[in-house]
Amino acid sequence: MYRLLFHCTDILYDSFPEKLRERIQGNLATIEKLNEHVRQVEQQNSILEINSRKLLHKIEELTKKLSEKEDEIGMFYVRFNNETDAFKKCIVQKQSELDDAKKYSDVLEKELHKWKMQSGECLLEQEKGQDHCPSDGGPFMLSIPNHAIQVELADALAKYEQSMRQISILEEKISTMEAESQCLGSLRHELQALRSRYENLLEAHGEKIERVEELELDLADLKKLLKDQVII
Repeated sequence: MYRLLFHCTDILYDSFPEKLRERIQGNLATIEKLNEHVRQVEQQNSILEINSRKLLHKIEELTKKLSEKEDEIGMFYVRFNNETDAFKKCIVQKQSELDDAKKYSDVLEKELHKWKMQSGECLLEQEKGQDHCPSDGGPFMLSIPNHAIQVELADALAKYEQSMRQISILEEKISTMEAESQCLGSLRHELQALRSRYENLLEAHGEKIERVEELELDLADLKKLLKDQVII
C-alpha cells in the first residue's frame, strides 16, 4: 500500500505546488518513521511473546515440582509423626517393663537374702545336731532340709541372674530408642527447614506469576497501541 502511495506521489509530484510538495515529503518521512517504529515494536513484541512463553513454561515446571514436593513433604510428615508416636509408645512400654524387672529383681534379692539366712541357720543347727546326736540317722535327717534350701537357693540365684540379664537387655533397648528419638528430633528440625524453604518457593512462585501477568498486560497495551498507530 505504501509503495503504491509512493508511486502515485512520484507521478503527481511535479504537478503540485512547492509548499504542497514539501508537505507531502514531510508526511512521507513521517510515514517512513512510523513504519520503522512499527517494525521495531513488532520485533520487540515477538521477543516479549517468546520470553513470555518461556517464562510460562518455567512456571508450569516449577508449579509441578512444587506440587510434587508438597505431596512428598506431606507423606514424609505423616510417616514421621507416626514413627515418632510409635517410638514414644515403645519407649514408655520398655520403661515400664524395665521398672517391673527391677521390682522383680528386688524381690529376688530379698528372697535370696532370706534363703542365705535360712541356709546359715540350718548349717548351725546341723552342726549342733552332730555334736548332740552322733548316731548314723541324725546327720542324714538334718541334711534333708538343708538340701531343699540349697535347691531353692540355686533356683533363686538362677532367677536373679535371668532378671539381671533381662534388665540389661531392656536398658540397652531403651538407650537405642533414646538415640533414635534424638535422630527423630533432628529430622523434625530438618522438616521445619524444608517447610520454610517450600514456603519461600511458593512466595517466589507467586511473585513470578504476578510478573507474568504484568507482562501480559503490557503486551496487550502494546498491541493496542500498535493497532491504533496503524489505523492512524
